[in-house]
Amino acid sequence: MHKLLLIFFFQLLITRSLACDCASFPPLNREMFSANSKLLVFRGRVNQVLDCNKIGTCNFEVTEVFSGHSRQHVFAVYDCSSLECQMNFVPGEEWLIYGEYIQVEKIKVEFCSRSRKISTVSNNESEKIAFGYSIPEELEWLRTHLGTHEIKPDNENRLLTHQNEKPSPSEKIILLIISMTSVIAIILLTKKFLR
Repeated sequence: MHKLLLIFFFQLLITRSLACDCASFPPLNREMFSANSKLLVFRGRVNQVLDCNKIGTCNFEVTEVFSGHSRQHVFAVYDCSSLECQMNFVPGEEWLIYGEYIQVEKIKVEFCSRSRKISTVSNNESEKIAFGYSIPEELEWLRTHLGTHEIKPDNENRLLTHQNEKPSPSEKIILLIISMTSVIAIILLTKKFLR
């Protein structure tokens, strides 16, 4: 009975550990960055993590940009529901992020990307096996081969410029008056020229 339970436990453990097995990462080269215009690669600190409803959202303060264009703060969406492949961000952590733009100020970060937490206590050997580079080596490669890009300052109204806004009651009245005046002018002009 104990042997059966032990076998079941190991089978469950192996199934869980292999459930989100990512393909091996190709060696870094410049072409992989120039081939994808939606790619954003940056180093940043997690500012805020919002609630998870299958898809999680967090806000990063960008400190270094290696590929793509970015403002000081970027929102990232990620899978936070699957047990095997979910990402976990904690405010204050520093990350190296490989994401793709899905909206103007929002990127998607996937578990099977090169994204990973920058830790003061890291195992360089395990990172080299998984990614081909330790974090310090990869950061150095990115700086040397891609350089760092300018971080655009945040615009106070940046989120409003990409969303629909409802007009205030006084703006609605003004829009209604302008619309009615335009319709009356078009009707009068059409009657005058069609006689």
